[in-house]
Amino acid sequence: MIVDFAHQYEQYKRQIIDQTIVCHAIVQNPIKHLVDSVVIGWYIKVVDGEEFTILMEHPEALFTVDPYETFATSNKCYIVDSDILSYNNYKMTSNMEDATVNSYLQYGTIPEYDSSMLSSFYRKKLGPASSNLVIDPIKLQQHYRELVNKIPIDQQTSNEYYTTVKQVYHAIEKNGIAVDLELYQHTFGNNGYVKGNKAYTKYNLFTSTGRPSNRFAGVNYAALNRDDNTRQCFISRYPQGKLVEIDFTSYHPRILADLTKYAIADTENIYEHLAKQYFGNNPTQEQIAQAKEMTFRQLYGGVSRQYQGIEYYQRIQVLTDALWKTYKQQGYVSSIYSKRKVSNIEDPTPTKLLNYFIQLHETEQNVLLLSQVFAKLPEDILPVLYTYDSVLFDIPQGKEQILCDILLSIIPSKYPFKTKIGDNYKKMD
Repeated sequence: MIVDFAHQYEQYKRQIIDQTIVCHAIVQNPIKHLVDSVVIGWYIKVVDGEEFTILMEHPEALFTVDPYETFATSNKCYIVDSDILSYNNYKMTSNMEDATVNSYLQYGTIPEYDSSMLSSFYRKKLGPASSNLVIDPIKLQQHYRELVNKIPIDQQTSNEYYTTVKQVYHAIEKNGIAVDLELYQHTFGNNGYVKGNKAYTKYNLFTSTGRPSNRFAGVNYAALNRDDNTRQCFISRYPQGKLVEIDFTSYHPRILADLTKYAIADTENIYEHLAKQYFGNNPTQEQIAQAKEMTFRQLYGGVSRQYQGIEYYQRIQVLTDALWKTYKQQGYVSSIYSKRKVSNIEDPTPTKLLNYFIQLHETEQNVLLLSQVFAKLPEDILPVLYTYDSVLFDIPQGKEQILCDILLSIIPSKYPFKTKIGDNYKKMD
């Protein structure tokens, strides 16, 4: 039903009380970044019941009202991509859950927006100026019905941990990364999404390893080239401000030492520690550098026979065997923090399973640490980019020590990190 009259709206309100509903925001321009999203209506589907399209703004709407407050009267409300809420000053209520997260965690599926008929229409017929304000309400309802129907929901399970995950990545994403506009355009051309001299990206949580990808409008922010001038266009938004990057040192080897209860001092260089076992006591700096490459080769390619007697790798092998046994028995292993399933690995092997497990563990552990860090940050110290084992902050002049003190108070000493400071993302010392 397209709600065109007040009595239909009253009928809608009665229909959703104590029911389970799925809600999809209708934004003015579905191709723009969420920072520029304007909600002009809602599509609401009562599970095993009626559907309602309620418009707040549309030239063909006969009745306009924002139904958001009524969602709280439902028993359970699943919001498709809850990020849209904070961009439009909505607050999630206790009965709400992200429908997309629920579907992905339980079934491994997400709606295929880019392949939808209406999205193709937007791009081919209307171009970048596409607007739902020019689409007939009947077509809108049809489109959003198709999207919602692509999202199977498991009403028996919930994952509160992923509420924190969404909050952490949104806290980074919403800040944007300040850019030198001329350099940015020179580097990326017409790609990217810039508003107010800040580039905006989108963290995608729905990946096979659990590590979020991070791109928008043709720019991959998770893989910015370190060796050329690609990063030079990213600067501080503050006069005389700085970019500060924290970078975890030997993160995966440290995580594995922690998980396997392998004893190594917090202050000890783990590659020097292992180099002594590869090459004997007093290894050279060249051998320590070589040990780093050798260690990663063992972790990601399987332990060579000549190093299987090293206790560090013996403990990792015990973990690998346990994970593989569980995977073979039940078809998945669960992450430690969220209990998210690691499954459906293409051509699985014990080593590949370990890699997937560690990448997901790294990501979930970082979420917990960053959630605590962000809660302590002053309003003008802004996280602006996350790339697996590093986080970039934009800070005003003179606040470097404040940030470092907060980081040191939260991040355990067993996970050492380096700090780099620079005027732009290329020149970080």
